Amino acid sequence: LAVGTVLVVYFLARDVTGDRRMALASAFVLAVLPVHVLRTALGFVDHHAFDFFWPVVTAWGLVRTLEIDALELDSELIVAVGLLGVGVAGSVLAWWAGTLLLVPTALAVTVSGALAVRDERSFFSPGLATAAGVGLGATLVGITHITWGWHDPLIVGVPIALTLGVLAVVAATSLWRRLSLPAWSFPVTGVGLLVLARGLVTRVAPEEWDRIVRRLSQLFAQRKIGEVQSIFDADTMGWLFSFGLVFFVILPAMAWGLPRAYRGGRRWVVAGSYAWYVLFLAGVQSRFAGEFAPFAALFGGIAVVVVAEKVDAARPGVPFGGEDRPLSVPDRGVVFRVLAVVILICGLSAVLAPI
Repeated sequence: LAVGTVLVVYFLARDVTGDRRMALASAFVLAVLPVHVLRTALGFVDHHAFDFFWPVVTAWGLVRTLEIDALELDSELIVAVGLLGVGVAGSVLAWWAGTLLLVPTALAVTVSGALAVRDERSFFSPGLATAAGVGLGATLVGITHITWGWHDPLIVGVPIALTLGVLAVVAATSLWRRLSLPAWSFPVTGVGLLVLARGLVTRVAPEEWDRIVRRLSQLFAQRKIGEVQSIFDADTMGWLFSFGLVFFVILPAMAWGLPRAYRGGRRWVVAGSYAWYVLFLAGVQSRFAGEFAPFAALFGGIAVVVVAEKVDAARPGVPFGGEDRPLSVPDRGVVFRVLAVVILICGLSAVLAPI
């Protein structure tokens, strides 16, 4: 599963950036990230590789469903919906807190819908394709629950609620376009409906709401356990030992992705939603640093190619106006410059990983 996660990160980065070199660099960065090496090592029995694989598959499927332009029953649609469905089901079934990792999906769909309203673009096809993928995942979770009794009904209901939420966003974007409502009112209305839904749930199902609050409160509980400390804790320096110096290029790359997402790039919306959200979770509890690693690697790979381009070791990346040309064997000078860049950025990670 550790190797599988690296492979999926390659495909995710390739679809997000459109650049095979950045995809290869992202896969390499993940392979040497200390936190990924540690938590996927043979013998590490808590929060192992099984938990990290599914969110990356979900993100990859979401990137592909949000890029669907027309609902035609072809291989592109089937693969995209299948990837998203398997990713959602795997995330929920992997462990009880796996539902937390569905939040970026909801965030990416909502932001993409709002941007579609702003840009007067249709969200019908990508929205329905995404709803089909999430619905497939909800179906798989439901079948597993009925057949083997995995998870309680509260957890099983989360992907169902997410499916209904995606359909609601699709309907809302169509309504806003038809009525020519102002774009700013879309997110405002969404926040208002969330507040209304919270009030409704607390009245209709107060016991279930209390269970949700109690479980979420565990994230912020103060305990003297290493894994529940923030990676930014000054005493543990978790960010350094988990990611090495790569962390200093990951954050700028993530920040660079924000304006691209704002300009309507749905692939970057997905990548940014997952990266920033899981970084927040890792900032709350370092146990989520493993889930952050694949998305950190995605942006770390982008940074590696950018730095290599600055020292004439690589041509500009596709997101920066370059072309995705076939890979070729570089000359000796380029090889040495690339190695220098890799050692500079990933050298400490490669040393910390085996330690």
